[in-house]
Amino acid sequence: MPSGVPGCERILVGMAKSFAVLGSPIEHSKSPAIHLAAYRELGLDWSYSKVQVEAAELAGFLQNSNLAGCSLTMPLKDRAFALANCQDEAAIKASAANTLVRAGETWLGYNTDVFGLSKALENITCDSVAIIGSGATARNAVIAVQQLNPQAALQVLARSESAGNALVGFARVLGLNATFAPTPLNVTSVDLVISTVPAAADVSDWLIGIPKSTLLDVAYSPWPSRLATLWTAGGGNVVSGIEMLVWQAIAQIRVFLNGNVAEPLPNEPLLAQLMRAAAAE
Repeated sequence: MPSGVPGCERILVGMAKSFAVLGSPIEHSKSPAIHLAAYRELGLDWSYSKVQVEAAELAGFLQNSNLAGCSLTMPLKDRAFALANCQDEAAIKASAANTLVRAGETWLGYNTDVFGLSKALENITCDSVAIIGSGATARNAVIAVQQLNPQAALQVLARSESAGNALVGFARVLGLNATFAPTPLNVTSVDLVISTVPAAADVSDWLIGIPKSTLLDVAYSPWPSRLATLWTAGGGNVVSGIEMLVWQAIAQIRVFLNGNVAEPLPNEPLLAQLMRAAAAE
């Protein structure tokens, strides 16, 4: 199917008005700013807001909502996947959905986070990678690494050894050479570190060495994160989570507009530039 959601009809929502990002906490979210910047450039008369919703509240919220679609952030991605009536390939692979689109009385689930991560990393060589964290975003990062370089050696750092080993198992199923890394990890031994934990989390004691490689920190508020500050001070290259946020949002708008995550929007490089500027305001 054009939508990439098996067994579901293509959904066109170009005339719909209302979208939102859902999560908890949500006040820090830059999604309304970047979505609305793109809508203006595309000439779409759409609204986009942010709503605090807990995982246990999501089903009831969707049932009573008049939204045409929504973005999902922590802690809703696993729950959104479970509630979706159909899911696209990326959502099924990650068992997580960050995008829901209304289809009558049901919802279609998509994962655009993998696309966002891949775009943020597309110019980075990553023969060896360390991922910090073990949740839905970490699973998305594993898939992105597998797409960029299936030969990459992957190490997982997580507070919970059982959750970390589960992520290692997930990576191995995808064909990656993955191991659970004892901490602290010497960062000089890896080309790329992907942190999927909140900006306020202090994981600096998990790492030793002077960073000369790249850090992708998916957190963006507050920015710079403690880890990003330490990385920059050590001379390493830092990619902000804003880059992932912008490109996963572009993929969401593809879905909201034409039901097809693979169909590009007009002049996406310009859209990305405008969305980055909106996030910085």
